[in-house]
Amino acid sequence: MIILGFDLSTKYIGWATTDGDGQRIDSGEVKLNGKMLDDRIIEATAVTADFCAGHVDIIATESPFVGRNGKTTMALGKLCGVLWANVILCTNKTPVECTTSEVKKAMTGSGKADKALMMQMARSRYGLETVGEHEADALGVCLAAIAKIRRLELEALA
Repeated sequence: MIILGFDLSTKYIGWATTDGDGQRIDSGEVKLNGKMLDDRIIEATAVTADFCAGHVDIIATESPFVGRNGKTTMALGKLCGVLWANVILCTNKTPVECTTSEVKKAMTGSGKADKALMMQMARSRYGLETVGEHEADALGVCLAAIAKIRRLELEALA
């Protein structure tokens, strides 16, 4: 089983692929260079389509973070909506959605971990010299998706 995890923001996309046991296959970050949100959405659509074109069994994303800044929240909502639709169209699969606290808990053991701890744990767990905050989150998304899928499978057996 191959999981592709995305951490979406209005300026970066973190991405990671892991196997079903959470072992990292590849990961990284893509900077969206467009000056306007619409330009970044077009870039992000192309990037996600490229990633989804490979062999992937499960796509996972982090739920959009609702912050205090309404303008940023709306921009992220637009980006996430377009990318969800794009992923579904490209793969015919509905993404597994993980909350921010599920992602943090899967990577660090704490649902309230900060970015620095997320990056530290990603470096330690996967033996990486450097890891960006969005890449660390995408790796956490993969781990959270695995945990969620296993939990749902156990519930289905009960």
